[in-house]
Amino acid sequence: MSLPANLASPQDARVSIAMATYNGARFIQEQLDSFLAQTHLPWELVITDDQSSDETQQIVEKFTEVAPFKVRFIRNEQRLYFSSNFMKAASLCEGDFIAFSDQDDIWEPNKIEMSLEALARPGVVLCVHDALKFTKKGEPAGLETRKVPKGEISVMDPLINFSGFVCTFPRALIDIIDYNTRPMDVIEEERKVSHDRWVTQLALLSGKIYNLPDKLANYRQHDQNVSGFARIERSKKEIIKSIRLKYDSYLLKRKEFLEEIADLSEGIDVNEWDSCLFSEHQLKNRQEHLRQHAYIFSKRLKMIRGNKIAGVARYISYVTGGMYRQTLGGIKQNKNLALDALAICVAKRRKY
Repeated sequence: MSLPANLASPQDARVSIAMATYNGARFIQEQLDSFLAQTHLPWELVITDDQSSDETQQIVEKFTEVAPFKVRFIRNEQRLYFSSNFMKAASLCEGDFIAFSDQDDIWEPNKIEMSLEALARPGVVLCVHDALKFTKKGEPAGLETRKVPKGEISVMDPLINFSGFVCTFPRALIDIIDYNTRPMDVIEEERKVSHDRWVTQLALLSGKIYNLPDKLANYRQHDQNVSGFARIERSKKEIIKSIRLKYDSYLLKRKEFLEEIADLSEGIDVNEWDSCLFSEHQLKNRQEHLRQHAYIFSKRLKMIRGNKIAGVARYISYVTGGMYRQTLGGIKQNKNLALDALAICVAKRRKY
């Protein structure tokens, strides 16, 4: 982002770690110890606890006695659940930068240092990285990554987001839009959009993302993960059933989400923000990008809502017209070709 004027170098940056906890006693000590091993020590650790009933608070209190940085532990008066709990933790941070942290991972010693170096690049407002997955028994379980380019990213699929624990960003980023106004999530539809998806959207509105190729964290997978989700192998019958009953809703929710993000961003006054955080050109391009993607979702909805013959005709028109080959800011749409074809055949028609 180019460093703020008050910082001469990344080494001067004050980094706040925002951690959301809930019954994390089993694994939290290893994560806390990895903070102590950082080559660039955090300036503070802010923990918001979602009414844990185990020893989480006691473990943190003992850690506070030895930590060479500030530790604040805030117990929520009522359950917020993981996404809003993370946003509360972030809102309480007072450093120059924020790094999200799960309660059960293990950071590599150079995670903060390398993230800050990436954030010192002009225009970069979010640093992310790869991670190694491991089981609760400590066994390797593969790579945690995203199918996006390494290095600087200014445009990508607006529905891709990075896991929160790989994200480091300027503290000011979460203030450009009130997080309480964020739309409902496209996956957990009964809750506000997840903290990591929200920060990814804010970053792409205001600047660039830097995707490091380095594996800077170890991501624990187990049955008590708060921020992870189980990957379930589904049979062909289950996939077809899901498309038949839910595909219309799937497309509609994503269309509405993109439109709402674009609408919210219209209220941003770039003159209120540090020029090293905000680019008016990037904001305008991003708004147009969101609306273009929402329009494609509208076309796909129209295609599967009509009768099958009309749907097939539109599908052929879209294919021959290049919609599925169309590139919006470098993003190809052809991955949806097969799903839409299947949906035309099996999706339940609804009256509107």
